[in-house]
Amino acid sequence: MPRAKAEPKTPVPMDGATYNRFVAGVHPVRIELSEIAAHVQPSDAEQMTLQVESQFETKCISSDGKSRSFLVEARLQLHFSTGEGQEAGQFLCVYRMAYQSSEALTDGAVDLFVRRNAPLQVWPFMRELVLSLTQRFGWAGFMLPSFLIPPASAASENASSPVPKEGTAAKDKKPRKAKAEKKE
Repeated sequence: MPRAKAEPKTPVPMDGATYNRFVAGVHPVRIELSEIAAHVQPSDAEQMTLQVESQFETKCISSDGKSRSFLVEARLQLHFSTGEGQEAGQFLCVYRMAYQSSEALTDGAVDLFVRRNAPLQVWPFMRELVLSLTQRFGWAGFMLPSFLIPPASAASENASSPVPKEGTAAKDKKPRKAKAEKKE
């Protein structure tokens, strides 16, 4: 299911104590749902099996070293299709989160925070939104899995991979099947 998506970059080496100090000094100051779009194809089927493809990415869209603040954008896209390949629905949401840091901002610390910590803060909001909207569309409700972050050593080994392991939904690595039942 969702995996953090990042442009291939050369990771900036950072020791754990420095990063932990940075994370301890970062505080969220704003979260906003900046974009949402969802639609489903009408269907008379009582029950259908769906394939779900997803894309999840986080990125820093601005940072200011003087004020020690930065803005993170998290984007989730879901595409639902039937077993026959027919589109059943789509979902898109974009959240923006503003952070303030008591520590000086470095590219390495901010990049690592955006890949490892920011997803954990926004993911619960995304899970609730997907569940609520799929239920409103008359489906049984689609629950996104928990978001897991592997150890930092695994993240640095895969930093040049187009789909790094730093953020993956629990145990999902391929399109997921879901059942949609029509509620009456």
